[in-house]
This record gives sequence, structure tokens and C-alpha cells, in this order.
Amino acid sequence: MTTANDQLPVDNLLTRAKIGLFVVGSLLLLPVLIPYVLVTESWNERRLRAALRRTACITCGNLLTEKALERVQNEAEESRQAMDRGNTAVRYRMMPRPYIAMCTVCGQAYKWVRERNLLEPVPAEVVAEYTQRQQARAAQATQGEALYPA
Repeated sequence: MTTANDQLPVDNLLTRAKIGLFVVGSLLLLPVLIPYVLVTESWNERRLRAALRRTACITCGNLLTEKALERVQNEAEESRQAMDRGNTAVRYRMMPRPYIAMCTVCGQAYKWVRERNLLEPVPAEVVAEYTQRQQARAAQATQGEALYPA
């Protein structure tokens, strides 16, 4: 008659075999996955920039440029640095931005709809709410309070 103790070594062996297969499979897939991710990311970046170049601002009518992307990236970097200045020992979760580009003339925000490869305007309320949350997080970080400790 078999008991529960007799089955443990077999279960342990199966678990080790599954882990081993997973590790070997992952190592075999890495040479394929890494180039795939790099090419896909590069392709998406090109598509975004092409959509940006053909989009005119709905508020002021100016064509969006590379500076529209840079403006948002600079704001995100400044926000991150403000949080780092407050407490360098604490790591913070990055909040996803509700927009990816901002018009350099009027400040209208746009999000990228990847499926349709176009930029859509983001309501001003969403941008204002996001900005307020970022400013509150930066203010709390400068006071040394940990919002989201790692």
C-alpha cells in the first residue's frame, strides 16, 4: 500500500523536471525574444513619430513636432528627479502618464492609440488631475515621506 510519504519524492522529481524544462526553454527562447522586443519597440517608436508628424493640434492648428514628445519626457524626468531629491533611499512606483505628447504652443495633450496609429486629444481635466497628483507626490517626497516604498 502506498502512503503520502512514498509519493513525495516522485512529486519532487516532477517539480524539478518542470522547473528544469522552464529554465532550458527560457534560455533557448532568449536569442529570439530579445531581438523581437528590440525590433518591435523600434517599429512602434517609428509609427508614433510618423503619427506625430501628420497630426495637427485641434486647439491651435500647429503641426506637432518632436518637441511635443520631448516636452512630456522632460516633465516626467523632472518629476522623477524631484521625488529622488526628497529621499534617495526610497524607490517610487512610476505612474503611467495619461498622455504621450503635448503641443508646444497651446499645451493640448495627446495620447497615442496604437491600434489605429493616431494621436487623440486628452481632456484637460485628465491632464490637470495627473499634474496635481504628480505635484502632490513630489511635495511629499521633498518632505521625506515615503509614498510607495519599494
